[in-house]
Amino acid sequence: ALEAASHGLPFVITAKSGVTDIFRDGIHGFFPKKITLAEFQKAISPLLKNQKLAFKMGSDAALTAKNYTPEQRALKLLNLINRLFQKTVEIVAIETGAISGSLVAGGDRLLEEMVKRIPKKLSLTVIIPKIAQNHWEQAGVKVNFEILPGNSFEKFTGPFGVFANYLLRIWQSLKILRRIAKDKGSNHTVIYSSTGIWPDIMPAFGIKILNPKLLWLARIHHLSPPPQRRPGRLWV
Repeated sequence: ALEAASHGLPFVITAKSGVTDIFRDGIHGFFPKKITLAEFQKAISPLLKNQKLAFKMGSDAALTAKNYTPEQRALKLLNLINRLFQKTVEIVAIETGAISGSLVAGGDRLLEEMVKRIPKKLSLTVIIPKIAQNHWEQAGVKVNFEILPGNSFEKFTGPFGVFANYLLRIWQSLKILRRIAKDKGSNHTVIYSSTGIWPDIMPAFGIKILNPKLLWLARIHHLSPPPQRRPGRLWV
């Protein structure tokens, strides 16, 4: 939705989705309260019938979106780190949620932009699974990698396969973080979670418990409503 808005397009998305915190229903797009075909048809219909309305909403959305581009957010994060540390520091970014080598999430995209703008005094290491290595090669940026080896669970994209895969990556990432924190020292290490999902959050949470002096920047951008309010199968 954010990327669509940045191109001047109105969008339809369920109410209370994360992006609706910065956009307004009826001004930048339409936010139906229920995920049903009827609700989405009702929201899309005015945009199809009235090109002038669609253009106006898309233009207004673009003005808001320009403050939330990956480039803008990357600079804000780097400025925060720079204010906290006027000395050489090691940033360790955790980007381990990929379940497909062809998909790049918003947090991954933002991390690329951070790397392009990082000052020389800041060193950055990215923990990634092997299947996510391709998007970094395409980005053409230089960064230190800690690559998690592939595992047999990556072949399964159902709930159980992903769950087992994530558990294994959490354990592997935690071991890497412990080693880096020991080598670099607590006062020179920043842990950065690139998304709000489990495999990026839990290793950082674990190392923070083991070493409270470490600074952890957690970028939480996924809403987590109660299970009974989420779409899909309740047990998942």
